[in-house]
Amino acid sequence: MTTELIHGTHSKESLGALIDLTRYPIDDSNHPVRTSIVESCRRQLVETGCARLECCLNPEAVLAMANEVDERLALVDRTADWQNPYLSDDDESLPSDHPVRRFHYRKNAFLCRDRFVEGDLMDRIFLLMELLKFVRDCLGLTQLYHYADPMSGYLINVQDDGETFPWHFDTNEFTISAMVQKPEGGGAFEYVPAIRNSESENYDAVAAVMDGERGNVIALPLEPGDLQIFKGRYSLHRVTEVKGQRPRYTAIFGYSEQPGVISNASRKLKLFGRCLDAHLEAETHRPVRADNLRD
Repeated sequence: MTTELIHGTHSKESLGALIDLTRYPIDDSNHPVRTSIVESCRRQLVETGCARLECCLNPEAVLAMANEVDERLALVDRTADWQNPYLSDDDESLPSDHPVRRFHYRKNAFLCRDRFVEGDLMDRIFLLMELLKFVRDCLGLTQLYHYADPMSGYLINVQDDGETFPWHFDTNEFTISAMVQKPEGGGAFEYVPAIRNSESENYDAVAAVMDGERGNVIALPLEPGDLQIFKGRYSLHRVTEVKGQRPRYTAIFGYSEQPGVISNASRKLKLFGRCLDAHLEAETHRPVRADNLRD
């Protein structure tokens, strides 16, 4: 492991220890390669709602991240529950076939942000301003903020043999996901781009996907070190059942168009089985949103 990875100093060299700057010069806004990548990502996001950056993280950094997870496996929040795409409660006022009333079984674990400490690789990558500005440019935004949630601003999704994460939407508008450890089989990331928008939930289309409609479903192959910029608040997505003895580790970094966005307690309790004071406050004071969609 390089000195930069060990000590976490912020410099051109330490950034290069994390990101392949030769292939992805995200730190130089005037670099023609960066400009070309940004343009490509914008096209992908318009066309499919997701931009994939192959081998963006350096292999040594990916291995170090996997080791961080291995060292903290005793701290994961492992839960199993029946959930709908909105991670909300049932609503008996709606028809029985409404998506809000469609529940599928989820079983997985999360290694949350509050299980890491300042200087850990997960923390350092999430807080990289060069990465945030690059993602902002790829999304064509004038401002972008780190997702402020103290548990899920960033986290690792841990899935063992037989575990799955069914169809759902994200709370925050945008995420970056990084494959850290690939399972022996299964664990495919599937999504339906822009199935809803800030003005419409499009419940009929969501119900059709849950009924098995595959016409608009995209399966995205991911390898360790790949990054994906994803509009998870508007794209229905899932991870299929993991198979084999090697767990699937995926790092998820959250971003929002508004500052200070924090999820509410009910969502945290469903996903993690615990919450913090900040989530209890968000339960009564809905965070600022760019839309009025179900959480």
